[in-house]
Amino acid sequence: MSMQVFSKEQADTYAAWCDILVAGAARAGVAHFVDQNIAGPYDRALLFLRFSEAGPLADYYLGGLSGIDTESNHRFGVPFLQLSQAERQVIVEAAIASKSQAWKRPDPSFFYLVSRNDAVDVVYGTEAGFKALDTPYMAHILPEKPW
Repeated sequence: MSMQVFSKEQADTYAAWCDILVAGAARAGVAHFVDQNIAGPYDRALLFLRFSEAGPLADYYLGGLSGIDTESNHRFGVPFLQLSQAERQVIVEAAIASKSQAWKRPDPSFFYLVSRNDAVDVVYGTEAGFKALDTPYMAHILPEKPW
């Protein structure tokens, strides 16, 4: 499945970022989930961000991905994808604590919240996710696709 908005590097960065937030998010397809939603009609997006009045969805996510690499380059001299897991964790923890040094927009702590919601939705908000939690999946209307 090809990306419609994200470049390969942006998709890989988002997947790696989300995998720090929720283990398994990359494998579950979080980058594809977000890419499909930001490429489609705004009123059909299944993203938490849609309800936050953050402006155009694609601009927000692309800005966040730029911010991740800006912070990574500032702290470690390389893009996020080239960091070790421990270094990636430093970038995430700085965002959570509002202690990012170079990343200013969009707000890093809110980007963390948005992307964590995406990761949780993809990993645990699906029929397979409910099964992994040993919880009955009782959707009122079954989705046409996993997410």
